[in-house]
Amino acid sequence: LDDKVAIARVEQLHPLPEAELAALLALHPSARLVWAEEEPRNMGYFVHLDRLLEQVAGRPVARAGRPAVATPASGVKYWAEAEEKAVIAAAFA
Repeated sequence: LDDKVAIARVEQLHPLPEAELAALLALHPSARLVWAEEEPRNMGYFVHLDRLLEQVAGRPVARAGRPAVATPASGVKYWAEAEEKAVIAAAFA
């Protein structure tokens, strides 16, 4: 996947390093952008960063992650594993 996928890990969420992100994303102008997070939709950072990320990128940013839930714990190991596989599949779809 080296010539098809680029992964960037964002360590600092506030203040978001906008200039560095813009420079990185400029290297891949036609790439599909996906924010992947393990957290449920209502507990992750994408809810807070989606518009800013799109502004910095100059194009839409999709999200791959778990749906909104009342608790971050799946409760059952097999459910958690299935959710993790679904996040990864969505990120690379």
